[in-house]
Amino acid sequence: MFLDYYNIGGIEKVINDLKLNLNNYQIDILTFVNKSNNKTIVSLLKKNYRNFFLRNILSLNKLKKYLKNNNYDIIHIHCYNAFGLIYARIASKYIKKVIIHAHNTNIDNDKFKIKLLINNLIKKIYKNNNYIYIAPTINCSKFCFNKKSLIIPNSIDYNKYYQNNKDRIKYRNLFNIDKKDIVIGHIGRFESQKNHEFIIDIFNDINKLKNNYKLILIGEGNLLNKIKDKVNNLNLNNKVIFLNNRLDIPNLINMFDIYLFPSLYEGFPISVIEQQVNNKDVYVSDKLDKSITISNKIHFISLNKTSLEWAKIIINNKNNKLILNNKLDIHNYVKKIEEIYKK
Repeated sequence: MFLDYYNIGGIEKVINDLKLNLNNYQIDILTFVNKSNNKTIVSLLKKNYRNFFLRNILSLNKLKKYLKNNNYDIIHIHCYNAFGLIYARIASKYIKKVIIHAHNTNIDNDKFKIKLLINNLIKKIYKNNNYIYIAPTINCSKFCFNKKSLIIPNSIDYNKYYQNNKDRIKYRNLFNIDKKDIVIGHIGRFESQKNHEFIIDIFNDINKLKNNYKLILIGEGNLLNKIKDKVNNLNLNNKVIFLNNRLDIPNLINMFDIYLFPSLYEGFPISVIEQQVNNKDVYVSDKLDKSITISNKIHFISLNKTSLEWAKIIINNKNNKLILNNKLDIHNYVKKIEEIYKK
């Protein structure tokens, strides 16, 4: 399996779960830059070069040499954009079965739409009918390939995420959270896509209406310091907790009461699935695909609504008893992927 930049996120969880559950296959995980703690991953570059052109030239050459010198039957390429088609073109010279798997619907930090233009050009130049295309949603497929794809929603191992009261008590004590406090959680990179400024605006309005709420933000990224400054300027420091990337997410999320996820765009966010299994009320933007719904506790809210409107919806919501279906359990997902591998 291949992912160009390997960190701690939703796609990485999908890849790890597939490796753990596809027992009939010897699976290597390849990447250019490994930012995770997983030392079994093959990293093709020694460092992440800042120069875009230098990084891509070196990356593609390294990928070509590695695939040429190793005998793989299948390559499963996971991608955020159309660049995956370039990797697929290289891989197809050395590997018979090429699977390319989309995971996003837009590009971050693209003020002048140059990246989007390049993305669309790559789709036209590198299109190929010999690959197997997979995407969790139709919009992911259109953005990354613009080709007919097998639509297979991402999944998780439900057993890891069921509510656990012992972990709830443990982590709330660890972070000095009172029993009366209502904890809002968010997990995501500090990038514009995740809409952290709006998260703070919503929480600020909640705090004006009710004083027993806390906010926990988990992640790292370019906008972290900017968001910390905003929290400081609004005098919310004693109400907001910042945590770096964590490996104990299945345990830690038990201390949340609410999950807030007003992203500007998404592919198929794994954390939203995890929170539903964990019996959380989940508030997401209307930009997310409705197929992420697996419970009666997910609420889609328009980004055209104000932060105060979001705040009132969250505060006034009634806590319904969880009704959960298993359509996104990892075992169903693995069966579908294995069928593709066997063809």
